[in-house]
Amino acid sequence: MPRYCCLFACCAFMASTASAQRYLGELDWDKKGRVLNLSFSRDGLLVAAAGYPELVKDPAVLRVFDVETRKEVWSRQFKGAPWLTAFRPDGTLVTWDDERTGPLIQIWGGKKWGELRSSRLPEFSPRYQNLMCCSPKADVIACWKAGRWLFFDVDGGKELFSVAHTDPAGQRAFSPDGKRFACIGKDERLRVIDLAQRKTVAVHGRRHWGGSGASNLDFTPDGKRVGLFGIRGSGVVLVEPLTGKVAARYDWQSKLAGWGGVRFMPDGKSVLWRSSWTGFALHDVETGRLTEPGEVKVGNGGWTLAASHDGGLVAWANREGPIHLWRLKAKKPEEP
Repeated sequence: MPRYCCLFACCAFMASTASAQRYLGELDWDKKGRVLNLSFSRDGLLVAAAGYPELVKDPAVLRVFDVETRKEVWSRQFKGAPWLTAFRPDGTLVTWDDERTGPLIQIWGGKKWGELRSSRLPEFSPRYQNLMCCSPKADVIACWKAGRWLFFDVDGGKELFSVAHTDPAGQRAFSPDGKRFACIGKDERLRVIDLAQRKTVAVHGRRHWGGSGASNLDFTPDGKRVGLFGIRGSGVVLVEPLTGKVAARYDWQSKLAGWGGVRFMPDGKSVLWRSSWTGFALHDVETGRLTEPGEVKVGNGGWTLAASHDGGLVAWANREGPIHLWRLKAKKPEEP
């Protein structure tokens, strides 16, 4: 999945010496600005940030930074709200600009970073950023509207199909190969949508895992299971997407908080977790114990957290302030 947050002084927000040594520094973003989303290029050399330079007073902007130098290499203004940014395997960048005249899907790239293609969709608003999701290859965008998940072809700029769904609770993810889409609604049911069949192929209630609704979900790196996090506060359950069969069950012994803040790392044994809006941490899937580099506390108001494709880089931005980068140890993932 695409696998779619800011701090103060360097010594103040590091959890340990080990994590401090991996801190790469700040990206040049207005300290009063708000970053809505972050995205790494597939090779981890670039990171794109979209948001407002100074809260919501100025026009929204998209800025692309070089990770090594942390310098801006390209930028442009938006007319609306930049609800989504996602790099594609070929290095181009997809954006969703929620303009008043209708959402605009744009693809950016080239030697001088210009617009390659654009498509305007019928007027509607996804309302909230967490009700959108981009496939791992950034060729399909899923967006919630009025009781349905709508799936759009990025290249053609057209709606592929839509599926009826109860009001979503924010938890959603594409499988690593982009062939399936999983989401949980306010009815606490897990639904799995097959993009080739263009329909819901499985619906599982919480009776399958014996607990309350999950606060987060993500597919395992091999795509064979869906991880449900926050069952009864601290439970983690791995279920088979089509059968709903529980493949594994763990209790982390600690309450998991925050929406949209979990992602499996490439090894499948640990997850990157946005920790109660104050930072991020790597947890062992089975035990919930912190793994290297432990918990990194970065202040309150965590808004956006992103990890690179290989899991080796993490970017974090608060509701207000600059963007910060860390380098983590991670194994390079295999292509699905």
